[in-house]
Amino acid sequence: MQRRLDKSDLRGCSQPIMTARNIHYEIAERTHGIAVGGIGAMHALARRIGLIDAIDRDLALLKIHLPYHESDHVLALAYLPLCNGTCIQDLEVLRNDEVFLDALGARRIPDPTTAGDFCRRFNKASIEVLQDIINDTRLRVWAGQPGSPSSSKPSLTWTVFWWQRPASASKGWISLTMAPGVITRWC
Repeated sequence: MQRRLDKSDLRGCSQPIMTARNIHYEIAERTHGIAVGGIGAMHALARRIGLIDAIDRDLALLKIHLPYHESDHVLALAYLPLCNGTCIQDLEVLRNDEVFLDALGARRIPDPTTAGDFCRRFNKASIEVLQDIINDTRLRVWAGQPGSPSSSKPSLTWTVFWWQRPASASKGWISLTMAPGVITRWC
């Protein structure tokens, strides 16, 4: 890579730098385009490292899983900022995007109201359980890397959610805030 970025190597400057000619496109009868093309890969990664199974096994917030499991709710909220979502209401845009749903292999994802209801089920203990699930998964992934240094170094950046209840708020008020790579504590 250093050789490719060497500013003193001026070979080939008589023509444009981008000269790819071996790109092939195949178009089927039905084509779909997605603005967040990496979301399928992120979901495959979450499944491969065992995060989805760990959430469904260890985070017990729902009595009945019809139609969603805990991992469906958590991942829908975690994927939201990856898809340029800025608030929980942006789930409505994603749940109406057929290509997005196809990338996840989902018939549907939770709507904003259902996601809000799910968020209100959390308490201090369940937030700590979710943080432990994410941390245990992260450490397991990091430990599996060849020649891995200290397992305290982060190998993946997850979006962590936290809830705040100001003293002036009425009973039942809750807000959801998203920040990539931020680890928080319940206050």
